Amino acid sequence: MNNKLIRQAQEALIVLGYLSGTADGKFDKSTQDAVLRFRRAEGLKRTNIISQPLMPYFEAATLKKLQTNLKTLGYANGVTGKLDKATIAAIKTYQKNNKLRQSGEYSHVLLAKTNRAAREREQARNRRAPVSVQNNIGTSSRSNDVVISSRNIPSQSNSSKASAMPNLNNRTVQENEIMRSEPNTAIQGKMRILKGSNGQVTGCKISTITISSDWCTSGNNKEGSQCNVLYKNGRVLSVRCR
Repeated sequence: MNNKLIRQAQEALIVLGYLSGTADGKFDKSTQDAVLRFRRAEGLKRTNIISQPLMPYFEAATLKKLQTNLKTLGYANGVTGKLDKATIAAIKTYQKNNKLRQSGEYSHVLLAKTNRAAREREQARNRRAPVSVQNNIGTSSRSNDVVISSRNIPSQSNSSKASAMPNLNNRTVQENEIMRSEPNTAIQGKMRILKGSNGQVTGCKISTITISSDWCTSGNNKEGSQCNVLYKNGRVLSVRCR
């Protein structure tokens, strides 16, 4: 095996999360183990050999990972493993919004950037705190919808009325979902993706509720999907679509 081929494989293994460090062209034990894990995940022959026929598998895997990241970030809907027109358009939109050269091309450098952005998006979603449906709401254009504002509000003190949100150690609560007050726990309907003027997903609507974009682009969630939304006390617990 030549060093160039090993380095190319290492670059792919690093951005795919199988290998840490830098691509140095050395076929050491960590590289061999990473190749073996990659082959196992892709259903290939379980050896640690790097060869030219293996390279297209790296290319397809890195492209799928990029598409997955773009979907998480709200720029794409599908994960095909192919550099189709929709993927090129999604890449250009991401590049434009992040002040990068709008080439529509994908690379390991671009994948690394979207890896970080998607990871931060997931971490932000995991940190999301419960919100109260009863507090600080305004009516939407439809009479049976209510909109929770997207600004930070302080939690209510212990002297507040029983119907208000309880004190949460004086921390602020990020309100970032738009929900209807009834029914209390679940609602079903088809998903309609909402986009801003720049083409980026800003949220999605299911029946009479609208929720933040984080919930709209993960898993099988896409335009027209039949979805079931579970929530409690104003907090979305899950969005399952098929």
